[in-house]
Amino acid sequence: MNALRATLKLLNSDRLFDSVLSILGIKIRGSYFFNHLREELEMNSLKSVLAVSLALGLAVVSSGCNSPTTALKFFETMDMSVTTTSGQSFINLSSTFDLGNVSLAELSFDILDPKSKAVAGVVNFSTLPNGQAKITLSASTALIDHGDITSGMTLPNNAAIPALLGVQTNTLVGIPFANNSMVYVGGDLKTAVFAGVAVGISALGQVMSQLQVPANIFLSDTFSPTLLAVGGIYSSNIANQNGIAVFGKYTPPASMQMAAAPGEDSPVVTHVRKLQMDHYSKKNLRNLRKFFYGKPKVVQPE
Repeated sequence: MNALRATLKLLNSDRLFDSVLSILGIKIRGSYFFNHLREELEMNSLKSVLAVSLALGLAVVSSGCNSPTTALKFFETMDMSVTTTSGQSFINLSSTFDLGNVSLAELSFDILDPKSKAVAGVVNFSTLPNGQAKITLSASTALIDHGDITSGMTLPNNAAIPALLGVQTNTLVGIPFANNSMVYVGGDLKTAVFAGVAVGISALGQVMSQLQVPANIFLSDTFSPTLLAVGGIYSSNIANQNGIAVFGKYTPPASMQMAAAPGEDSPVVTHVRKLQMDHYSKKNLRNLRKFFYGKPKVVQPE
């Protein structure tokens, strides 16, 4: 029993936490995001320590982030909306985020309705002048009735959609595009709509060959009372099952107002960041950090 107490005390210690971070070459004492994650996660196991170190390891471009102005985050921006054109409603998602030294090739793909085979949306990839990656999606709500439910509830590596998104079973449908990528849509226009893009990156698979089971790491961020963003990395030792994914949950303002008590304003939500990690080892952490923060590279969505 005493040995168990001593072990738990060690696992909770700053010394071990800093030692794990040092494996990744990270110095982040004083970072806002670091402090927030320490509060968010109960540091009572080595897995939790590694989870935080992985999130920070992927988000840091250089060591020495010691001020709130360099707070670590996957997302820079995300916007979602629902628009109507010629009687047809569209779910729109736009997200910019930090991929370190990895840039996305500028490409555009049509999204085809699985039932009618007509073009029912478009997804665009680009890299901004400041180096941030950008994904935009506009998808017809008709896809919600025509997409595949099984594909909609799993990532391309066959792991479940991140629990951070808070979707119920059979809420999302998936529509494939390119060779190994997927668009996700779901929900309804009265309460909440969901949209997402999983981007296949074959080069990522070359550094994840040691994985025994599909592995994921995702971060969530509340950008406003109406918008929850979830994004991160999915990977596998199987070819064509590696990439990045972004998801959004948009609650229409009218729905938020209905949820508020009479005479009260809709709730105000500040940034709340959470972490989800599945099945990573220290070697995989190093491989991921080397991939995203090694030599600059341009990858093509596939």
